[in-house]
Amino acid sequence: MITTKEKGATMRDLKDVELVKPNWLGDRWVGIQHFDLVRAIHEELDKREIETVDESWFISGRFDGKLNGKINLRLPDKEPTEGTMFSLGVMHSNLGDHAVKFAVGAHVFCCANGMVTGDYTLKRKHTKGVVLEDIISTGIETYITKVDEIPLVMEGMKEKELQTQEVNNVLMEAGRQKLMPWSRIGQVDAEYRKPTFEEHNEKTAWGLYNAFTYVVQKCPAHQQITSMNKFRELVLN
Repeated sequence: MITTKEKGATMRDLKDVELVKPNWLGDRWVGIQHFDLVRAIHEELDKREIETVDESWFISGRFDGKLNGKINLRLPDKEPTEGTMFSLGVMHSNLGDHAVKFAVGAHVFCCANGMVTGDYTLKRKHTKGVVLEDIISTGIETYITKVDEIPLVMEGMKEKELQTQEVNNVLMEAGRQKLMPWSRIGQVDAEYRKPTFEEHNEKTAWGLYNAFTYVVQKCPAHQQITSMNKFRELVLN
């Protein structure tokens, strides 16, 4: 099964993806089958009595080698910021271009946007000696600690007012860094100036960030987490 197009995937779809070793990778490479990865994540969440509310997965790349997705969660003894839900972002590739990654995030109810609040809690390369259960456990443990940063990041963006020139500079830099195509940078600008959702009407870093995350959903799933992470850094600088 070879594809270059991204597509939504069920757990059955993930189980059907054949693990193929690309011919450009060396002997130390050890692949992780997509279904096995997601199953291990769910098993670890269950051990910790973390409830999965919903999830979405996308596969793409040669041999369906890339997996990207998110799991919206309820965490014991932790309350999310009002209007949001905890979200675990997952990035995985069997093509040798990046490690297994977990990202700390939140799902914003009013617009179904996502947000990423910081660096990845897990970055583990596909090499011999990998014990899947161990790296998943470490990633989830770090995630649980890092979610406490979500309200701080959100509040920081809500408190930071932006002047027109600052907005222009952030959008220009986002285009230069290729966080999304230039045509969509224009869509972010339009969404910021006339937001679809009243909750994002303020002229702050939070308003601009939500304009970006609203538009970035049109981009391939494997780009979204990285782009949101980098754009957050731009608006808070």
